[in-house]
Amino acid sequence: MEQAFPDVTILYTRTKDTYPAIKARADYANTHKGDLFISIHANAAPKTRHSRVIGYKTEVYYTRKGKKKIRHTRRVPKYKVTYTDNPTRGTETYIWAADRDKIKGDFVSERMAGEVNDGEYAPDINDPEFKAKSLLWTKRYFNKSLLLAKLVQKEVAKSGHLSRGVKQRNEKGIWVLQATAMPSILVETGYITHSSDEVYLNSKKGQDQMATEIVNAVKQYRIATQQSQPQGIGQSASQ
Repeated sequence: MEQAFPDVTILYTRTKDTYPAIKARADYANTHKGDLFISIHANAAPKTRHSRVIGYKTEVYYTRKGKKKIRHTRRVPKYKVTYTDNPTRGTETYIWAADRDKIKGDFVSERMAGEVNDGEYAPDINDPEFKAKSLLWTKRYFNKSLLLAKLVQKEVAKSGHLSRGVKQRNEKGIWVLQATAMPSILVETGYITHSSDEVYLNSKKGQDQMATEIVNAVKQYRIATQQSQPQGIGQSASQ
């Protein structure tokens, strides 16, 4: 990314093997007035459960209560349960759900208010006009997030790696999507619970290929957004 965009300030939520809180990563991006947030992640899926009948056993049960209670027996199947690796694999890119724009809009409002407050007055975040502007920016951010997510998945498909498409997340706590007051995506590069994906993600070839795909998508995104849309709230170049 630094090689591809020497004129852009690129900030990292971490550069070493540390684990900053998820919400802190969004706060960091907002504080530095970023114009784009990219989260790169590895996915996982639970093992697949299988069960089969291996015989039968006698089970005791009762009907009625007290002195009228009657004891019964019945034959019921016995099961053997086994687990196998989940077959789910491939790359997918998430954006914050369109039907949850109010949640992301709250963080956009906070950022807008903070940047305006750096000037001559502190805005009323409950003012209808201010809310309308905040909603407008939130919708723009959704469109930009969707654009970049589509471009990432397009590059993934071109490389021959399995593309699982663009998906929306709306669960509370996906801070890197809901709390980032800017366009944001979460790239799930592959499933470490699938053997071929795990090998791919652990290889230099796989890592270089995935990085190239993301960078190529950002190149196309930058061209598209610079030609057709305003840059962002703070007109900042940081990402």
